[in-house]
Amino acid sequence: MSREVEQIKDRLDIVSVVGGYIELHKAGANYKANCPFHHEKTPSFFVSPSRNSYYCFGCGAKGDIFTFTEEMEGLDFRGALEHLAQKAGVEITKVSPKAREESDRALLALQEATLFYTDELKKNKEPHEYLLKRGLTEETIEKFSLGFAPPGWRNLREYMVSKGFTDEELSYAGLTKRGEKGNEPYDVFRERIIFPLTESSGRIVGFSGRSMDEEVNPPKYLNSPDSVFFNKGEILYGLDKAKHSIREKNFSILVEGQMDLLMSHQSGITNTVAASGTAVTPAHIERLKKIAPRILISLDADGAGVKAALRAATIALEKGIEVKIATLVGGKDPADLILKNTDDYKNALRGALPFIEFVLQMIMKEVKDERTLAKRIEKEIIPLLAMIESAVERAQTIKTISAKSKISDKAIEEDVARYRRTKGKASTYTTSESVKATSKQEPFNQMERHAAGLLFAEEAGTEFPIKISESLSFLNDLERNAIILRYKPEQENLVFEVENYYGADSPERARQTLEEVILNFKEDCLKKRLVALTSALSRAEDLKDTAKAKEILKMIQDTSDEREQSLKTKK
Repeated sequence: MSREVEQIKDRLDIVSVVGGYIELHKAGANYKANCPFHHEKTPSFFVSPSRNSYYCFGCGAKGDIFTFTEEMEGLDFRGALEHLAQKAGVEITKVSPKAREESDRALLALQEATLFYTDELKKNKEPHEYLLKRGLTEETIEKFSLGFAPPGWRNLREYMVSKGFTDEELSYAGLTKRGEKGNEPYDVFRERIIFPLTESSGRIVGFSGRSMDEEVNPPKYLNSPDSVFFNKGEILYGLDKAKHSIREKNFSILVEGQMDLLMSHQSGITNTVAASGTAVTPAHIERLKKIAPRILISLDADGAGVKAALRAATIALEKGIEVKIATLVGGKDPADLILKNTDDYKNALRGALPFIEFVLQMIMKEVKDERTLAKRIEKEIIPLLAMIESAVERAQTIKTISAKSKISDKAIEEDVARYRRTKGKASTYTTSESVKATSKQEPFNQMERHAAGLLFAEEAGTEFPIKISESLSFLNDLERNAIILRYKPEQENLVFEVENYYGADSPERARQTLEEVILNFKEDCLKKRLVALTSALSRAEDLKDTAKAKEILKMIQDTSDEREQSLKTKK
């Protein structure tokens, strides 16, 4: 496969690939643009033809043509490889010719079956009226290629055989099954509304069939069997049509069923995807995480829907994704609520609560006495708080929980620290260790990385409109040394990046950008320092070390004053 990768890189340059998605502008030897992966007004995304790579100083996105295609198309590496291979005219030879032919024929069969199902929907009045009664328009039905599998055991098979497909090909594509006694193959889908399921690129890889009367024709949903190109635990319905809107809005909305998705898109909420009637899996969440870092979960309002939402939100929280849950009024699902009043549904989305606050709200509705509330928080909220790796985000969430529950934030912090310790995730803080521990646990910090590049470049002799070392004098020795040590292995790349980033600007423009970047970095550093010092103070108080506690209190006051002054400067 490495040979094919190199062939593709030889034939496709980074500028043409990236330029196919966003508008690039020449900036010296490189190209600049507004980053396609986050919202920004000032371009911070640049492409280097000499290195055949891209980099964003705003969000940290970086890579080559393969990673860019993965992100933009929501594909895994294999999918990006195939996508670019087709564009470059490179044949992927690892798969045997026979296996390739089988796969191609199966995918062709799925496309042909879609035509059969869509044509059957037009012929059959009852399923068509069912969809219209559920609120769908003709435009939506056509846009999503909805179809109908008619009653009868072999309607699709007979049609497909007439088109030249064999029983083996139809079985491989998951369209037919063979009876236990060796009878003739029969259709997998019968008397069901058909929803084509696609990869993020739009290629049809399977179907989901919905019964119009699950008591007469169970189950409610029936999916294609898993195959080499279809796995219901990975496919998200509507992702091919939602991915650009998700990226633009910087968050996705996750619903349960196909009708929920169709009604959402029809009402203009186009950053919506559906789990296609199956449980949300880590693979689903990973796929959404690649496109945007935030998820809003809007599953059915019944008991099962709430449980499913909590499970999905827990998976997202574990993966470091910002997740909210919407409360739907009247026990309805999104499709029914949209049909009744679209504005009510949009208001429900706007009122979505952060996951942990949503759980607290549920507990407080069920519990009236303070003692039971405290026990429930210890059992259900503390483990969720412990999953938050960012110390700053965790501290802010703890404050919110404390304010709503009337339990002191210090008590919550202690329980979280104890829980993380028992789970092997906690650190014991002291004043000198707090910065080290926080920096190890914090996720990737782009501003910090950028600051390291500026320090390295100045040390190497690069001249900037302002003195970098003086501008970063707010860093104490421990913080400064930790940053230099952490990014030393990337020194050469970082110097290259900052020189190219600022080299294309005028001196005055470069000065303004530098001052803004450093001011934001300073605010971030001071916030983290306050969190670390607060933890150190708690530790000193637990050990009844009065002298140390007094010393830390003075440091907290000084840092708070410095941060307040920094915020005034920023305004």
